[in-house]
Amino acid sequence: WALGCVLYELATLRRAFPGDNLLGVIANINNGIYKPLPAFYSSTLKALIRRMLVPDWTQRKSASDLIQTYFGPQVAKPHSGIGADQSVKEETGARGSNPMTESEGAGSAQRQVGPGGEMGMGT
Repeated sequence: WALGCVLYELATLRRAFPGDNLLGVIANINNGIYKPLPAFYSSTLKALIRRMLVPDWTQRKSASDLIQTYFGPQVAKPHSGIGADQSVKEETGARGSNPMTESEGAGSAQRQVGPGGEMGMGT
């Protein structure tokens, strides 16, 4: 539901459930009252946000259901790990070592946070 609110705000640049006071906001949320998205948005985006903003959580689709419906089953599958070992080898080198060169190794400067939160350079 919260992601639906964020998506709505990104699309419209306004709050999904405005109100003159807290009780007005709560009433709009509980009743699912919000202005429709502008006409230039796709029907798919409108349907996605509408399904995300269903007030009754028992009637709202799960995130995985929404992903399967709107983005396809390939996106909704959990990462199987196939090829993961290969990408790690490519990032770290063939021996599985750290990809930093010797010039970037232990003798190089490292970023440190000082007591006041400022960033500094140390060794």
